[in-house]
Amino acid sequence: MKPIQKAAAVGVMCAFIGPNLCSIVQGKESFPFTPAPMFAHYIGDDTNFYDIDFVGTKGQTEKALYPGLNKNDAHARNYATMRFFLNKIYGSAEAKSPLGYFEQDTKAQFENRMSTFFTHYFATDLATGAAPVDTIRLEISRYNRRYKLQEKHVVGYYAVQAQKFTHVWKSN
Repeated sequence: MKPIQKAAAVGVMCAFIGPNLCSIVQGKESFPFTPAPMFAHYIGDDTNFYDIDFVGTKGQTEKALYPGLNKNDAHARNYATMRFFLNKIYGSAEAKSPLGYFEQDTKAQFENRMSTFFTHYFATDLATGAAPVDTIRLEISRYNRRYKLQEKHVVGYYAVQAQKFTHVWKSN
């Protein structure tokens, strides 16, 4: 192998390995470079699983909503958008989490991030003059290892007309 070919091979390897190494050193997820590869994390007896629901309400009527900019692609709507939401908007309560962490986050900062997210990611659902929902409720459910519901709570509400998210869980 000629020296130029060796250099090219090393360059290609560095182009693929370098971003992964940076992500590992930072300890933060940045898709597709991540220190938390899919299906490669420990799940023990004390592991909890979480489910996030967006529930649109108008009067007594409720319906599940799915955020996303591409409503024709169910995979993009359900996975890519939720990955973005958890990493860049909702964040983690643990500083060493591979997902987003907002140091010294305030209630106002959280509500502003959430308001911006809801305004943009539910825009096509709410674009009609007479919105099909008045509010969107964000709910979190926690399950144990055997998928038995342990806790369910409302994080907050997004008022469609006001385009404002109000955080209500543990907001004393």
